[in-house]
Amino acid sequence: MNMLSINIRGIGVVGKLGWIKSLKENFGVSFLGLQESMCVNTHMSVLDKGFEADWVYSNGRSGGIVKMWDPKVFQKENSIISDNFLVTTGFLVDGNIKLSVVNVYAPQLNNEKKEAWQKILHVIQNSSGWWAVFGDFNSVRCREERKNTNFDEACAKDFNDFINEAGLKEFNMKGSKYTFMVNRRGSFKFNKIDRMSVCSNVVDKWPNACLRALPMNLSDHSPLVLSLIDTNFGPKPLSLV
Repeated sequence: MNMLSINIRGIGVVGKLGWIKSLKENFGVSFLGLQESMCVNTHMSVLDKGFEADWVYSNGRSGGIVKMWDPKVFQKENSIISDNFLVTTGFLVDGNIKLSVVNVYAPQLNNEKKEAWQKILHVIQNSSGWWAVFGDFNSVRCREERKNTNFDEACAKDFNDFINEAGLKEFNMKGSKYTFMVNRRGSFKFNKIDRMSVCSNVVDKWPNACLRALPMNLSDHSPLVLSLIDTNFGPKPLSLV
């Protein structure tokens, strides 16, 4: 079972639907999360091969979240929709595991981000089952996750508090150290603001999972692919920072 997350920066831009489809097919994706879709209606042409979907419409051309999944892998039970996140809960067909998958597109302001963390934390702490949380968090966890840009210690603390209180873990990310790049008149700024986190049950079941940042291509964000590999041997590629 593989998951793909990307801040697409406008799903309607020419070429992006084809890019998303190719990533989905090339990596055998069962869950697909799109942040900043910038659309006020669903693009059903993306939902090929019988994928189902949840979505949060954008506010004009700002924001928007889309989640798609393969019903042969995941059977939806319910959803929780907010401006900055989308929770889809259901059961994995193989093993009947209850799983909640959360897309996050965090706001820019620190107080609004902290409010979003508290809302997601409330949902996690008052629900049962396993969790996967991914998306664009507009936050970093430490100074090393930024390059050529300012580090906000208070914002990082709020974000780390959320990750820790939610009991989320992170696999080591391959492919790139950063997930977002800005080019301001030849001055490049890099950040790791996109990420995938999971609960400890996911780590225990898939200890050899592989998280990879793919080339940015048609977005200024790297797509993230989490491959959950069913093996029961080998070291856990897990970072607890």
